[in-house]
Amino acid sequence: MENKEITIIKLLNEISNDKIVPKQIKYQNKIYTFNTIDKTYYDENNYDLFWDYNYLILNDTVEILPEENDEWEDIEEYDLKPDDWSLPSQADIEIQKRLNIVIKNQKRIIEKLEEK
Repeated sequence: MENKEITIIKLLNEISNDKIVPKQIKYQNKIYTFNTIDKTYYDENNYDLFWDYNYLILNDTVEILPEENDEWEDIEEYDLKPDDWSLPSQADIEIQKRLNIVIKNQKRIIEKLEEK
């Protein structure tokens, strides 16, 4: 997923309205991590991004960094095949059917989200 950009004023608005806030952002080549306790971003030196901001930076943009597990994993449908040692049990076949339904649903969800 590409990194998105947002203005600082919009980011502050999302924070104040308790909307989903990105965990990490990049501003002027520094990475800032969100602290949920005081609702602000800190860099690796514990510098608060908004501590001494002025109104001139409100229209600057920050880059929203992707979070872990932010990407969809493409999963193929499960296919039980008998091997030389055993045949799949009825329980295995039922699990396969349910897994394939979940996989199909995931693909539908991804398609719907990509349409938007």
